[in-house]
Amino acid sequence: MTSHGENANSNTESYAYPVKTAGDCEECGNDAVQDIAERIRDLTTRAEDGDDESMKKLAWHYENGVGVKRDLNMAFDLYTRAFHGPSGIISEALADETWTRNEEMIETWLRLAEEGQAGSQNCVGLFHFVCQHDKEKGFEWFEKSSRQGCDIAMFNVGWCYSKGQGVTQDFTKAFELYLKAANNGNADAMFNVGVCYSEGQGVTQDFTKAFKYNLKSANNGDADAVQKLGDCYKNGNTFTKDIDEAIYILQTKADKGDEESMVRLAWHHENGVGVDVDMDKAYELYSRAFHVPSTKDSDLVFRAKTGTQNGKMVEVMERLSKKGHSQSQNTLGVCYGIGDCVPQDDHKAFSLFESSAMKEHVSAMANLGWCYREGRGFTRDKSKAFKQVLKTANKGNAVAMNNVGVCYENGWGVTQDLNKSI
Repeated sequence: MTSHGENANSNTESYAYPVKTAGDCEECGNDAVQDIAERIRDLTTRAEDGDDESMKKLAWHYENGVGVKRDLNMAFDLYTRAFHGPSGIISEALADETWTRNEEMIETWLRLAEEGQAGSQNCVGLFHFVCQHDKEKGFEWFEKSSRQGCDIAMFNVGWCYSKGQGVTQDFTKAFELYLKAANNGNADAMFNVGVCYSEGQGVTQDFTKAFKYNLKSANNGDADAVQKLGDCYKNGNTFTKDIDEAIYILQTKADKGDEESMVRLAWHHENGVGVDVDMDKAYELYSRAFHVPSTKDSDLVFRAKTGTQNGKMVEVMERLSKKGHSQSQNTLGVCYGIGDCVPQDDHKAFSLFESSAMKEHVSAMANLGWCYREGRGFTRDKSKAFKQVLKTANKGNAVAMNNVGVCYENGWGVTQDLNKSI
């Protein structure tokens, strides 16, 4: 591995222009500035589509202030996405050490950390803690990052105090750091604050506060907190009243158009916390929050009108699809079919349509027929395409009824019959 100082501009080798700073750009004249601006736009578009190499190149621009205002935080975020780096939490980094083999990523962390970028300082802490087995050095870097307001680093410092790794064990300090990270919106820290209150570790035991922090953590997506809340609700303990109150508040705000409340309320319906599990209601709320069209036409892949344009909604649909929700499976299939917010993948699209169609989701049945007809994700089969279209038509789908007529008229996948085509 090269030292973290000698390779700072290694990514410039693939660039056609010999520019190193924003000032140099201006000295090159308007044509050079325009070329760089166009390149930035192109890299940004490709990066948003998930291209790792474009993310790295765009990150280099932000790191060095070439064609854009220098922004080390943006550079770090782009590099992390491009390298598929760890979340930054010690326990997760220890559980999956595949990232430790990515020397280019670690060199980038070291470079940015020396520049004072907080996220990189936290990751350098991981490097020393996990790769170098130097927990004291790792703790020092976590503290540097924490002092700059990095909530993940605050969590890691708290974790070190609670486990006595890299520093003398101190439950009170652990709680203080967890609470600080939780107040900065860190869901893992919210959960640990709840644990501290529940067990009286570093703070006076308080089950009511424990429950409230579990609720906060769950609403921010922490799976462990979801399980704890589900257990509380199913056991009918004294916290049921708090959940009912939370549901009422979220419903009131959602009815007034508050998107964050819609997302949180959708989570409750998805997981059955405080209400019965209702995937359709969850999907409807998520769709409203993320501005996804609810019309039937938007579900047809050949019309290419998903309207998602929102990576968060795709994450939600991935989750609901795995839970067997047919509408999510169909809409996610459309996304994969046309490459909307995810890499285009006909095989995934076909598989999702098939799963949804088995639950008799009409739009999915139509889309499955379209896949058979066009040979997308499956060998072209006009006979299967016709059978699928006929099933869809029998469900009352107007588009499919028309297509059945076209098939009979032209003998596509069925014996030609002009009388039946009418």
